[in-house]
Amino acid sequence: MSTTKKDSNNMTENINNTEEQYNDLSNGSEHLEAPNEVKDSREEDRRLYDLTSISECLNVAMNEYNLERNKKQSFDNRAGIIITVFAAIIISIYDKIPITEIIADMYRPLTFALLLQIITGCLIYISLISSFAFAVRIIVVKSSENFDIRIINNELIYAAKIDSVSKFLEIYLNLVYMHRKNNESVARLLALSQWTMIISIILILIYLTIW
Repeated sequence: MSTTKKDSNNMTENINNTEEQYNDLSNGSEHLEAPNEVKDSREEDRRLYDLTSISECLNVAMNEYNLERNKKQSFDNRAGIIITVFAAIIISIYDKIPITEIIADMYRPLTFALLLQIITGCLIYISLISSFAFAVRIIVVKSSENFDIRIINNELIYAAKIDSVSKFLEIYLNLVYMHRKNNESVARLLALSQWTMIISIILILIYLTIW
């Protein structure tokens, strides 16, 4: 009787031990599934990233962004040179082509030669002032937006690579578009400033040669 009872207790203990071992294995397999899922997700992300040309596109967009920024700096430097030339010309012609003399000629009896002299003198100062105004507008043009570093947060850091690089590509493409649009406007202003400066120099030479 006691032997039977003892055997029954041993069987119960064995069953309990088996259940505990099974539960431990189940819990262990659940813990292993999460890392495996993350690993599979990362591998899929890496596979998609390698199959696309998104990395090359991002490099192109970043290079274009840097080029457009350098263009704006170059425009500013050339505008500064034009302003310096303007100041030098004004100082050199102030005594030779005085504005007061041009205004006084307007009240004298007009002849064809005097009319040409007045028109030429006025055009010299108009073209010089226009060139200066265009150059100043180039310098005071508002700079385009730069890359906002605040978008780099924890969500972006831990995002899939294909998603984060796609976001960077979109941002850089928008920046390139804005910078290029502004630079096209600045390029037109620079061309106007240069041409009006050239016209003023030609008119100065004509004025000093004839009169």
